[in-house]
This record gives sequence, C-alpha cells and structure tokens, in this order.
Amino acid sequence: MTDANSMPPRVGVIGLGAMGGSVARRLRDKNLPAVVFDLDQAAVDRAVAAGCSAAHSAAEAAKAGVVITSLPSDAPLLRVMSDPAVVKNLAGGILIELSTVHPDTVKTIAAGTASASIRVIDAPVSGGPSDAAAGTLVLFVGADLADLAAARPVLDVLGRVEHVGGVGTGKAMKLVNNAMSIGNLAVSAEALGLGSRMGLDEQRMFEIISTTGGRSFMFQKHLPNVLRNDFAPGFMLSLSAKDIRLALAVAAGADFDMPIASGVSRALEEGVEQGYGAENFSSLVKVFRP
Repeated sequence: MTDANSMPPRVGVIGLGAMGGSVARRLRDKNLPAVVFDLDQAAVDRAVAAGCSAAHSAAEAAKAGVVITSLPSDAPLLRVMSDPAVVKNLAGGILIELSTVHPDTVKTIAAGTASASIRVIDAPVSGGPSDAAAGTLVLFVGADLADLAAARPVLDVLGRVEHVGGVGTGKAMKLVNNAMSIGNLAVSAEALGLGSRMGLDEQRMFEIISTTGGRSFMFQKHLPNVLRNDFAPGFMLSLSAKDIRLALAVAAGADFDMPIASGVSRALEEGVEQGYGAENFSSLVKVFRP
C-alpha cells in the first residue's frame, strides 16, 4: 500500500477461526482478494470455497504485503511472527493484528519486526463473526498515526476504527472491554440461576428484566438464545475463560487487584470443566441452572 487512499492488490489472512474466516470472506465480498492460511485444512477449504485463495504457508501469505492475523492465543501468534520467512516476505508491509493477546506480545512483535520496517497495527475487535461479515466490527487500534493511515483502506472495510494510542493499547482496551462484557453475562447467568432456584420462569424473568435496570446489551443479545437452549459457538466459553485469565495476568503485572474478575474466572473455568468449553460463552448459564 503506497498511500493512505489505495487498496492493496490482495491481503493475507493467517488464522481462519470463526473471526478470521469471516474477515477473509468480508474482504472477498468487498472485492479485496484474500490469500489465506491456517493449520486446519478444513478451515482453508471453507475459505477457498467462499472465493479466497489458499497459501501453502504463513510465509506465502505474507507475500501479499498486508497481512491480517487472527489467532487464538499468544503462542501461535509469536510462532508465526518470529518466523524469519514471514518477516522477510512482509518487510516494508503492514501487519494488522486482530488477536486477543497480552499487550506485551504485540509490543514484542513490533520490536522484533522493526528492522524489516513492518508497520504493526494492534487492532483487536469487539463483535462476532456476523459483525465481521457485515463490516460492523469495532476495532480497538493501537498504532502510530501514520501507520494507521496506511492501513485505513483495509481497516475501514472491517468496521469502525477507535484509535486508543500506541502499539499495545489496542490489546489493553480489548481486555478491559472483555472483562466487562464477559463479567456482565456471568452476573446475568448467576442471577437467572438464583431466580430459577426460587421458582421463577426464565422467559418471564427475561421479559421483565429487559424493561428494568437489570438489563444490559449482553443480557439482551444472548439471553434469547439461552432461552432456546441454543449455545452454538460464536465466542466459545473456552476463549472467554482464556481472555479473563489474560486480563488477570495483565492486572497482576500492573499490581492491580481484580476480585470480581477473579470470581468470573472461576465460574468460567468450572463451565469448561463441565464440558461446555466449545459452546458459546452464554452456556455459562448451565453452571448456575438448578
């Protein structure tokens, strides 16, 4: 991308989970060819069937010059971005990093790729796969303003950019957001469990709370599916548990106590132990149902 107003000829997408796969298809829908890679061949096949092109390696995807990474945790992201072939092929290009990882991880990547003049855009998102498909994600962006301007043509295809500071601040903002949103749903799940234990009907509780001070965005978004016992994964319970663990680790490093988030973490871990990890994180309600 040579100027802030031009689209790149193609974009590499590394990581084709629920979010990365939807991002790749969004790029395709906006006539921005996506070259995709994932260790899961079935995920690659789905993206190719949707009109994307397959790369045989992360390094091959990096040849696009603009790369989006959407990976489940710190370790696989660091493996990809410490690969000398990936760094060499992306030299002078742009990395748009969507994953929810530790702020220090993306700072390490930025420092490690600086000699290759790679512009790092720290851009985790709020929203699910359907938001990615519609281009309505909110991107918490930590980046140099000049680098952000260069990446804008791609970022604007994905959703609304909220610039919060330099590299690392995007991840920090995402952890704050997730601690609040996951915690909000956890409180709702626990309260519904209490109501059920006292003989209240879940549907009737939802109808009433939706009009009172107990309501929230997360409550009203997820409870209709809970009432239908629809726990199809959008944001898996296991990933929500990982995100809260990550928030607690960052808090510990900042010497900041989070007793409420610690309680939420214990509930999420119990949900994973009970076998709900691959379901939507709203399945936490099962932990509290009588």
